[in-house]
Amino acid sequence: MRKPTFWFLAACGSVFPTHAWAHHDTAVQQVGSTTTDVGSTDFEGDGPRFEARAGFTWQSFGRLQSGGDRFDDAKPAVAVERYTLSMSYRMASRTRIDLALPAGRIRGERAGAMGLGDVSAGLSQAFGPVRVGLLGTAPTGRYTMDAVSSVVDVTADDSGTPRLTTYDARASLGSGTWQVGTVASLEGRLGRFGGQLRTTLIQPLNETVDGIRWGRDVTLLAAASARLAGDQIQLGTGLLGRIHAADRIQAEPEPERTAEVLRTSRRRSLGIVTSLGIRLTGGLSCGTRAHVPLAQWVQGVQLAESFTVTASCALAREWSQASS
Repeated sequence: MRKPTFWFLAACGSVFPTHAWAHHDTAVQQVGSTTTDVGSTDFEGDGPRFEARAGFTWQSFGRLQSGGDRFDDAKPAVAVERYTLSMSYRMASRTRIDLALPAGRIRGERAGAMGLGDVSAGLSQAFGPVRVGLLGTAPTGRYTMDAVSSVVDVTADDSGTPRLTTYDARASLGSGTWQVGTVASLEGRLGRFGGQLRTTLIQPLNETVDGIRWGRDVTLLAAASARLAGDQIQLGTGLLGRIHAADRIQAEPEPERTAEVLRTSRRRSLGIVTSLGIRLTGGLSCGTRAHVPLAQWVQGVQLAESFTVTASCALAREWSQASS
């Protein structure tokens, strides 16, 4: 049985003013674009193993938030419906190759068209209880620029002068950029109980077609698990922290001043994750996971995540068993 995996399905939230000197600014937040978490935990055993997994994720953004306070209910609420096929192969050397192929659609006032998401791949190596690796994401997903939710807020510029800012939330299946990242995890087990510490860093490499360079994303996970019913059932729980660094966009300068790069749209969150995994038969296992934010802080008025749920099934094949 593979240990249930905690997938970090976060929104790449972004809010940026396009005219720092204007009396009326426009800002944009992107939701729905996510780097699929590949290689999130190690398989049991040491022999070569192949695993194919099919998963469904529902991620809901049901409220508007400013700073750490709730601003209003999102109208309409936005939901990300995602289907992911992932494959992993572990060699006898405990080197792992991972590939994730997502697809889905965005639901706002109505369900959008189905489309591809950003394809992700990973290469990692285990050294005892530690696993380290590299991640990469290609901009294969549909990057849309239609606003799905909008709100007007009063903000202040650097001099303290009030101004109106319109915040639009765009829903996108893709980030529109190439991304690379690193992952490191530490796992331990004592009898029926296990623990995991994990950190992932994702860095976009280029700008989107509309001139945005998304900020880097860092996720931190501390989780514990327990096996029940003769290892047929595994329960897990933990805390998940996310940090989204400032996005950057080339701003239009004031007269007689050079162009400047604005840095804005930070996001931080801390949530609880729970998982349930069940081993069935013939290498088949199924599980479900849930993530509920406990605290969120955002810059500007952004769509805040309400919850995320994932259900998946995996079929594994160990070559050493197959040849015996």
